[in-house]
Amino acid sequence: MSRYSIYLVNLEKELQKFITINFSNSNSNSNSNSNSNSNSQNENENLDDMLVKVDYMLNGGKRIRPILGLAFNNEKTEFLILVEFIHNLSLILDDTPQMDNDIIRRNIPTFHIKYGCKETFLFAYNIIGYITEYLGKLDTKDTKDKLINKFSCNQSASKYNIVLDELLSVIQGQYKDLNFNTEPSFIFHTPIHNKYHFTLKFLREQFGIEWTSQLEYYLVLVLEKTASLFYLAIWIAICDMEIISSNMEIIARWGYVFGIFFQICDDILDIEKDIAKNKPNITRCMDVENCKLFASKIKDSLINEIVVLQNFIPNCDNELLKEIVEICWGKIVKC
Repeated sequence: MSRYSIYLVNLEKELQKFITINFSNSNSNSNSNSNSNSNSQNENENLDDMLVKVDYMLNGGKRIRPILGLAFNNEKTEFLILVEFIHNLSLILDDTPQMDNDIIRRNIPTFHIKYGCKETFLFAYNIIGYITEYLGKLDTKDTKDKLINKFSCNQSASKYNIVLDELLSVIQGQYKDLNFNTEPSFIFHTPIHNKYHFTLKFLREQFGIEWTSQLEYYLVLVLEKTASLFYLAIWIAICDMEIISSNMEIIARWGYVFGIFFQICDDILDIEKDIAKNKPNITRCMDVENCKLFASKIKDSLINEIVVLQNFIPNCDNELLKEIVEICWGKIVKC
């Protein structure tokens, strides 16, 4: 059994436990009293409905984001589960008619096909509120006003604010995705967030690819929409560790580059689907063979730098990180 498979089995158990504790009426019943039977019944029905929908939202999936975080630190499971919630919530919203209009995901009807668009958006609002409230627990009385991430653009930001900054990036990336073909002036002239400059510089200088404005826009879109959640998983895992600024920058770059690598692999797998829907795809910036070559170079770089990461994070699971990279690469080797 691979290390990834072992982590996946354990994570699924923790995920089900988390869902039961937070969305099951059995937990609510322990706090009810005999004078509020009617209210309690309504609350239980609402919780039952939420539990079923949360299960449906999370059905399937490789759980790469939380497992990536666990490779850096296996003591942050509950917060890494929330990254999986955020990822899956973004998928059910992406699938709606207002966005990608997909009807099948992971071999079952998409959420809005199953429950309807109105219920999908109401469910999303509910989950967003829950995630936002729960992530507030990242900050404690002792850490709230302290410097907790030297890589943050806001040196005195709380953990909560740093998380929200990454979530905002996901929303901005989705907006760029939706407007990729309709607002060329917006696409090529939107300012790039400072936190992405060092990653773009690394990609431009290290891999010998032809750099165009279209490629840069695609990479910024991916950094925002996809890579942000991978970096967020890593950041949540290590946010309480003592890591100097320069080393944190290397870790952040690795997370962002991994997110780009992940998306390139997905793009190569989904070329026909993306072209049919006129969606952003790496193959609109370079031909397929050069895409694969670019992905191969990134893969080698990611694996080589895993040893460097362990210098900053001694308990980092190197073998699991290598396996995660190889899992992504394996998707396009078969193409």
